[in-house]
Amino acid sequence: MLKFKKALNLVLLIIFLCEEVALAVPGNNCTLRPPMLSKLTSNVLPSIVTVETEDNKIIELKTSHFPDKEIYLRIMNPGVVNEASVIITSSLNSSEDLVKVIILLDDLKRNGAKNIRLVLDKEYDIKNNLDRLLRFYCDQLFCNSTVSSATPLEAIKKDEGPHLVTKVFYEHRRLEQDAKEAADYINAASERIELVKPDESPLSWKVNIKSELRGEDIILVHTTENVYDFAELWVMLIALREAGVNTISLINTYEGYSRQDKEFNPGEAVSAETMLKTLDALVDNHMALNVHYADNSGKVENKSDPNAFVNKYTLYNLNAFVQLAENLFDRIAVWSERNLAEELNKHPLVLVGPDDGALGYAEEAAELLKNYIQKKYDIDITVNVGYMDKKRISGKEVQIEGRVLGKDGNSIATVSNIRDCWVMILDDETSWGTTLLASTYALVRKAGVAWSRVLTGVVHGKLARGSEPFITGHNENDIIAAVKNGVAIEPKQEYVNETKKLMPPRLFVTTKSIVLPKDFPEDQRVSIGLIVAHAAKTFVGQKVPLHELRRPQVEAI
Repeated sequence: MLKFKKALNLVLLIIFLCEEVALAVPGNNCTLRPPMLSKLTSNVLPSIVTVETEDNKIIELKTSHFPDKEIYLRIMNPGVVNEASVIITSSLNSSEDLVKVIILLDDLKRNGAKNIRLVLDKEYDIKNNLDRLLRFYCDQLFCNSTVSSATPLEAIKKDEGPHLVTKVFYEHRRLEQDAKEAADYINAASERIELVKPDESPLSWKVNIKSELRGEDIILVHTTENVYDFAELWVMLIALREAGVNTISLINTYEGYSRQDKEFNPGEAVSAETMLKTLDALVDNHMALNVHYADNSGKVENKSDPNAFVNKYTLYNLNAFVQLAENLFDRIAVWSERNLAEELNKHPLVLVGPDDGALGYAEEAAELLKNYIQKKYDIDITVNVGYMDKKRISGKEVQIEGRVLGKDGNSIATVSNIRDCWVMILDDETSWGTTLLASTYALVRKAGVAWSRVLTGVVHGKLARGSEPFITGHNENDIIAAVKNGVAIEPKQEYVNETKKLMPPRLFVTTKSIVLPKDFPEDQRVSIGLIVAHAAKTFVGQKVPLHELRRPQVEAI
């Protein structure tokens, strides 16, 4: 017994010291990430799942989490799957179980499984038709030993509209104001959908809908930033369909699982496609803010690759860079000691993407910001646009050069000297803040831009470390006083990493598209109410048809 305890302690110590440990479980190669030993068991993803072929060949899986807790799944021996009849045995006791199984089922299909049998570990009392969603991805469904009579969910025949929307629904209370603003904008009513959850398994959840909805055109404002959100959304959409609505238009403030948009290694689940495919089958219209695999607003498509998965489905992308840029510019207007027009003449304005992938978003935002400044401040200026040359070293490390490049890949030519400019660095998403900090360092240390004129913002602030990466050691009054007195100011040295070339910007803002840390300052949170309202407007009457979505934000602003 003593030897056994010593061996167990050694294993736990190794797990604690390593970044990750792969456990060879029959049919499931699970990865443990050990931030806390007391939570070691709960970190296994999720309940044990066994996958094998009918001729008893084990299908090996690797599962882990991305830093933002999204599920990563890979079939390690995809050759075994092709043309095979596959049996999956699993529990469905949580939202994580449900999402993982859906991703796995779709990955098996992608890798050529000709028949999939899903066997749940016990009898579940399913009253919300999630079993029909499971049947959408598998050929047979068993609850323990009983075959399910559920018929596969059928993808709807889309009616893209536009429509006369009567109700704007929401479930998260933090989206209440956005839904109300959208409803007011189109003269509709807003209403909360209530979910009743007897236990953690989504199979038991029920939806309370107060209104009679048969034949109505409705909008649902939601987010899919975690497995719970996805499970809730699927349950709600199925319930709304069962209630007999005419059309459902989804405004998704965050399109989760967008990162894994291709198979980087053989057998990897393309979870971005799985989630898009599922929602596309349930809604008539699907809009989202700054989807990771898109680079401008409008219908998401890949013209260079006709076989790309985005071309199979309909998703409209909304660009919230506009809201970030307006928010940051209003602060410049407040800070300007001299006449604002004079300030902008001396220090031109540049919107910068941290890489070329954000350039399209930045170009659109620059055009709309110019109109915003003209309308609100009666100043006609050029809003310059560029991007930085970024090389990703790892998930937490990037290398960025000090040059701001134009669309042609050369140094930006629309300003005489970047060091004289106000620079707004805008990005679609951040988890660790590394890209924004590396961009700030490059602009200040390499390009010579005054730190007090470097402002940053992201649409989706996942903020794995909260506000910590953006601490400068100064309050705003310190910075304003230094600028007024002509004193150069930078973050206090303990907040600058000279080795890794990271520097916090003067200011960081993010939208309310996802849940932010409780300690994140309220005045650095940017409302998305206007863009949600604009998205809602596209479904009403003939005011803004969907095919004109690329430009109408000018009118909304």
